[in-house]
Amino acid sequence: MLLLSLLCASMGGKTTLAYALSPTPPDQSGAAASASASPSTAPRALISLDAAPAAYTHEHTAIFRAMNALSAEPSASAAPVADEYDAAPPQAQSGSLLSQLRTRREADLALASLLPSPADRAFVLSNLVETPVLKAMHAWHPAQEQHPQQRSRSTATSGPTGSSEPASDPTFAWRVNLPTLSRCERVVHGWSVPPPASLALWGTGPSCPALPTLFIGGANSSRLTTPAYTQALPGYFPNAQTIMVPAAAHFVHHSHAKECAKHILSFVDAMKEQ
Repeated sequence: MLLLSLLCASMGGKTTLAYALSPTPPDQSGAAASASASPSTAPRALISLDAAPAAYTHEHTAIFRAMNALSAEPSASAAPVADEYDAAPPQAQSGSLLSQLRTRREADLALASLLPSPADRAFVLSNLVETPVLKAMHAWHPAQEQHPQQRSRSTATSGPTGSSEPASDPTFAWRVNLPTLSRCERVVHGWSVPPPASLALWGTGPSCPALPTLFIGGANSSRLTTPAYTQALPGYFPNAQTIMVPAAAHFVHHSHAKECAKHILSFVDAMKEQ
């Protein structure tokens, strides 16, 4: 039997919570699997980083507005939800501020007035990549599978044909599909799992009252500090423990990585003893 321990953060965290509460896990086609297949894919443990089993009422408008401002993409906060995924990776428009940046320091300074928090900017800028790297990521060519830092160094020391001539100054683009994320924000923040009182009707799927679950949250984040978000948590996950990291915001796994790792390893070690 395959034993799964799932760990995810933010949007991935909500996806993981919903999966753990599913009566039967979906197969690769998206259809519900048979009940007999449930035990083999039932999670053995669950770790959620700053995500709650609830529909959020807050939004990331400030972050998307800042990222859109750099790329000169029109803000999509009021646009309708996309029905299909826009597969084309977003690029900096010609003449945009993003296309004029040459260093990450310049990008940080450009974001400062829109995102005052250094921690938020640091996380957002982790999604900023040099365009040669972005093209390599989307090409999925085996020869390109090397560490991003190695790609950056090789790009900086060689010309486009691999010669020893210096390459032109780098240009940047967002790694993520910013327009789609902006349009689908309210869907990502939603929560469609039935209330805990309904779970007893679901039988013996992956959802298990004894499922060991660890919630790690930022003390300065709203996800695990807002009563409306956490009121149903004990009903969904009665065997859960919650750890709040002082001075951390939503991107707790990024700003306080070592502390998160310590709590995760402690949780995993305790699981091994069971």
